[in-house]
Amino acid sequence: MHDGTGDDLAERCADTDRHADGSQGEIKAARTFGEVGDHEHRHHTEDAGGRAVTAAVDVRDPVQIEAAFDTVENEAGPIDVFLNNAAANIPGAAEDVSPRAFRAVVGIVLEGAYYCAREFTRRAIPGGQPGAILNIGAHTAWTGGPGQALSAAAKAGVRNLTLSLAVKWAPYGIRVNTLVPGMFPQNDLNLDVVQAIVAKAGVPAGRFGRLQELPSAATYLCSPFATNVSGEIVVVDGANWQQRGPTAGGTFTTKTRAEWEVIFAGSDACVTPVLAAGELAAHPHNRARGVYLDDGILQPAPGPRFSRTPGAIRRPPPLPGQHTDEALADWGFDEAQIERLRREGAVA
Repeated sequence: MHDGTGDDLAERCADTDRHADGSQGEIKAARTFGEVGDHEHRHHTEDAGGRAVTAAVDVRDPVQIEAAFDTVENEAGPIDVFLNNAAANIPGAAEDVSPRAFRAVVGIVLEGAYYCAREFTRRAIPGGQPGAILNIGAHTAWTGGPGQALSAAAKAGVRNLTLSLAVKWAPYGIRVNTLVPGMFPQNDLNLDVVQAIVAKAGVPAGRFGRLQELPSAATYLCSPFATNVSGEIVVVDGANWQQRGPTAGGTFTTKTRAEWEVIFAGSDACVTPVLAAGELAAHPHNRARGVYLDDGILQPAPGPRFSRTPGAIRRPPPLPGQHTDEALADWGFDEAQIERLRREGAVA
């Protein structure tokens, strides 16, 4: 439930820049994050006495990742610690999830973790610079996740990636670990709701996590005090992950989608309703971002959508079958094959 791992780690790095021998030093940490504005992430670190440099990046794009590393290192120098904190999930019945949704979640969670770790390491190795990579995992990597098949599969990949890269990069002094958060409350989430979920799930420790426990574990794994710790999956959940798979899924079936939307409204919890096709255009988030246009036919707006160079529809939406021949020809079908497909009613 807690989504502030990156901010908390940045604050701890700013507040505890000290080597294992007690001498003062400087830890330069980088991490991925979601859509919250740069200024908000900056102030968390700067308020703790540190310095923050931000760069927007789509973690699915290695070119953007390289550019983001350039931006940060040009201002702050080589990065010592990298936190892979970008996450995505599209909950719902696995049989109803589209291939596009699958690619989006796996791209952000698994491919993004690999591309960022690779860029970090490719820069560290030539200079003989040791470092630490910390991935954020999930208990579903072991238990599976009812209604969370995409995220669970991707997080399982991150777990294996941690084990594999830790061995591969150990000779270079680069450590790779994963931190798995349990039930941690958001600062803006009703604690009664969290307590009810904890009670329903039967957490062995009898409580949810305290906010300082997660960044403390993250800071330790990335610090000079853990230079011989690598390839570890550290779970901070009060011994609950072994039983959470079936019980957490059952908890979410006790309320309707609308009821859960009310509970999580106004928080920064990573919770997204699964919308039917007819609901997408009316959703407040999509309306605010101008995701859809309606000029007689509802259709997605052009992307990317930048404030200074907004996209525009350059031609009306195509009629059914308008570009069938053109598309089939691009795919390698000759005229005779296209004509046969039309005769047989296979295409419009």
